[in-house]
Amino acid sequence: MASLLISSVPEKLFCSSFSMLCFHFVFIRSLSAEGVFLLEFRKSVTDPDSNLQSWNSLDSTPCIWKGAGCSTNVKCRSLEILDLCANKFQGEFPAHLCSLNTLKLLYFCENYIFGEISREIGNLTSLEELVIYSNNLTGTIPASIRELKHLRVIWASANSFTGPIPPEISECDSLEILRLAQNSFQGSLPKELQKLQNLTNLILEENILSGEIPPEIGNISNQEVLALHENFFRGFLPKELGKLSQLKEVYISRNMLNGTIPRELGNISNLHLLHLFENKLQGSIPRELGELKQLQNIDLSINYLKGIIPLEFQNLTCLEELLLFSNYLEGHIPYLIGYNSNLSVLDIADSNLVGNIPPYLSKYEKLMLLGLGSNWLFGNTHPFGLKTCKSLELLMLGGKLLTGSLPKRDTAYCIQHFFQLGLRSIPRDVGNSWDFRGLILVGTSSEVLFQKKLAS
Repeated sequence: MASLLISSVPEKLFCSSFSMLCFHFVFIRSLSAEGVFLLEFRKSVTDPDSNLQSWNSLDSTPCIWKGAGCSTNVKCRSLEILDLCANKFQGEFPAHLCSLNTLKLLYFCENYIFGEISREIGNLTSLEELVIYSNNLTGTIPASIRELKHLRVIWASANSFTGPIPPEISECDSLEILRLAQNSFQGSLPKELQKLQNLTNLILEENILSGEIPPEIGNISNQEVLALHENFFRGFLPKELGKLSQLKEVYISRNMLNGTIPRELGNISNLHLLHLFENKLQGSIPRELGELKQLQNIDLSINYLKGIIPLEFQNLTCLEELLLFSNYLEGHIPYLIGYNSNLSVLDIADSNLVGNIPPYLSKYEKLMLLGLGSNWLFGNTHPFGLKTCKSLELLMLGGKLLTGSLPKRDTAYCIQHFFQLGLRSIPRDVGNSWDFRGLILVGTSSEVLFQKKLAS
């Protein structure tokens, strides 16, 4: 019966069907396996802007497709780069891409991809850079990440990852940059990260990490940037940070650290930035910080620091920003603190300081913010040279012991904002000589006087 049915099929129809079958077979054989995987990926996501329209199933290779890049080996061209960032793709994490075992660079940032990273990602054994930030990914990073021995960059910030940071990441021996910021990672910082001797950037801010910062972090010898701010770390700041001679930027603000600032931080000779604000740090400011000749930005504000501002801070000739406000300091403002032409921000308000306002402040032509309010400063404000601070935008001077008046505008400068000016005398032409956007006078009779002058 079967042979009868076959024999009854018209010859032309049979040949036509056979040709179509052969054509379909040739098509499958003509497109590389990498191309087939990419087409499967395209089916799994929504592409509202048709960015993948150039992906043609009739092509023999995906190397000419948008976002794809292949090796230069003419005999065997393999897919090595896939850049699909900022395409508004929507869909689950594409497990199909985990079959591209020759891939070196996978960029999938700034899309709307959700779900968990497939554990098959461990199949991408040639991968060097994994860039998936700004998506809606959840879950945690799978332990199979340990298989990626050539991985240099993990950039997975601005997602919704949860759970602990997997210690298996420490088995990615080549890792240089680990960016997991702006997620919901929990638990402690894995001690195993000390194995990452090639790591230069550890960026973990804005998570829910807690516990103590492990002293083993001081063993990551090539570290240049350490960002742990806006977490829930407790305990002491580890003195072992002082061993990181290559460290340039430290961000550990907005945590719950207590104890003192380790004097060993003064050994980090390449340090440019130190942010420890909004913690519960106590004790004095280590004078050893004044030995950091390259330091440009210090913010130790909103802590429980006591003692004087170290005189050694006068040696910081590269200093651009110094913020020590809202502490429990004492003594005078060092006469030559940050004495240089680059200082743009000096805020030591609300710190219990006493004495005169040093006249050297007139040297700072780049000074944009000056905060000295809510201290016990006294004397005349006029001589310290306010009128020569040509870039000044925000001034905070409040103090009941201050006398004198605002100088008249006789040089090319303007102050855009005044806040907390506790002065007893204001020039009659102040409305014409200063470019005001806001003025708050605190604790003196000048408040009423100024209102009358503006009304007249």
